[in-house]
Amino acid sequence: MKRVLCAALLALLLMSAGCAPEIQHDPRAAAAVAEKYVQTVFVDQDADAAFAMLDPDYAAEQSPEAFRQVVGMRDFGARIGRVEAMAYDKVPGEPMMDVFVTGYSDDEEWYFRVRVVGTSSEGYRPTQADAGSDPFPGAGISTQLN
Repeated sequence: MKRVLCAALLALLLMSAGCAPEIQHDPRAAAAVAEKYVQTVFVDQDADAAFAMLDPDYAAEQSPEAFRQVVGMRDFGARIGRVEAMAYDKVPGEPMMDVFVTGYSDDEEWYFRVRVVGTSSEGYRPTQADAGSDPFPGAGISTQLN
């Protein structure tokens, strides 16, 4: 009887260990945060507003002064007229997503990848962003927003 009880408890423990709760995401909410962040950093170049948007854990890893210097090195503002989130990837098992944003000007397109952390119930905060003149690898096979 004792062995049966121990075996049943062990089986229950093993079954519950593999059942992590599913992370609920809201891709449109994450995309809105990513668009605002790209607009703030790369178009408006408002380092203070962008720093205030960051996830607190990520912001704690750097000083506002260092962040201002990095933002000051970006020069997209005169060229980009509008930004639009195009696609996203969920990071499996993590409360984060990568959102792919395109910045448009009259004759150029710029591409941004913004990592946001959060969930649909908590909201989203950016942690980092990358920029380039070519689409990011994998962005074309990501889940499209439109």
